[in-house]
Amino acid sequence: MSSKIGPGTISGPIFFLGILVSIKIGRTFCLGTIFLNAIGISKKSVLYNTLFISLALFIAGFILGLIFEKNEGASFGKNMCIILGAAVIIFLVAAYGFHVDLLYPFRKSPI
Repeated sequence: MSSKIGPGTISGPIFFLGILVSIKIGRTFCLGTIFLNAIGISKKSVLYNTLFISLALFIAGFILGLIFEKNEGASFGKNMCIILGAAVIIFLVAAYGFHVDLLYPFRKSPI
């Protein structure tokens, strides 16, 4: 039984798009910021947080991989989306729910 290319195949590229939207390269370049500015969402908007947009992409990729699991590459996209989606959710709960500063070890000392 061979698998075919279908809607589940899109879950892999959606996973990679979610990564590209959420990472920041250097101090200034963030593809998610460029994308949001291109579609007209300003920095003052509630929808501006690229982490939430990447989480939405991971959820969409997971659902596509789950529904169309017989398509080529759907299981890879589904598994990767669930792993990174869970990591993002854990980060959001730790940062916003428990007020944990996960970057504390990387901050410079005031001395």
